[in-house]
Amino acid sequence: MASPLTHEAILEAPAPGVKDIDGPVAYWSALLHLLVYGLGWVRPDRGMKWWYDSGKPTVDRTLRFVTRVWEADGQLDWFAAWLWSTPSLLSPELVSDATGYALAAHSPLPADDRWLRARRTEADASGVSAPVSHGGGDPHHLQDHIAGPLQDVTGKALLLRTSAADRRAVLFLDSMVGWYRALATTSRSLPKLSAHSWRVDVVVKPVGWLGTYRKSAESGLWFTGHHSVHIQGV
Repeated sequence: MASPLTHEAILEAPAPGVKDIDGPVAYWSALLHLLVYGLGWVRPDRGMKWWYDSGKPTVDRTLRFVTRVWEADGQLDWFAAWLWSTPSLLSPELVSDATGYALAAHSPLPADDRWLRARRTEADASGVSAPVSHGGGDPHHLQDHIAGPLQDVTGKALLLRTSAADRRAVLFLDSMVGWYRALATTSRSLPKLSAHSWRVDVVVKPVGWLGTYRKSAESGLWFTGHHSVHIQGV
């Protein structure tokens, strides 16, 4: 995602008959991470619904990447069906504590029941370890895996900045655990700007550059890419 021109290896889509769920967990968790902590979609179900209803536009680089990998692999509908069947994916208390954003608990989005049933039937018949099935629930425990960046920060967080006129800063972290919380909390020390947002490059030592983040004046959440896309998932 950070370096698309180097064509780094991407996780393979889950295959039929494979019993080990580590691969599917990593495959779908990576997508969910991009939506929640890349686009800033604390309501990824709402953001994904907007994207589908809009014809899956690719104006945003993250959504282009989702199209190139997960959509091209042919299983994205199963993920969308799981999102639209899942209430309160993120803990409102954890989101509020980490970011200050008041996320309300919610029921699953209204969706086409016939479409959802068809996707569950397809997933069950495929032999693939899919995120949605007629058995319901969260078979890959994606709700547990997605909470890591909002947890208490592991290690040290170092925020360096330029002048307020340049509006650039870099956040260095030792671990992926708590990185989004660190972005939300350490950025409060940045000088206030009248009309613009700071652009913060987030770098996690074991992983590398996660992206250049801005804070939405409307939602108060940090995101990458286009604000018009971010706001669809809050």
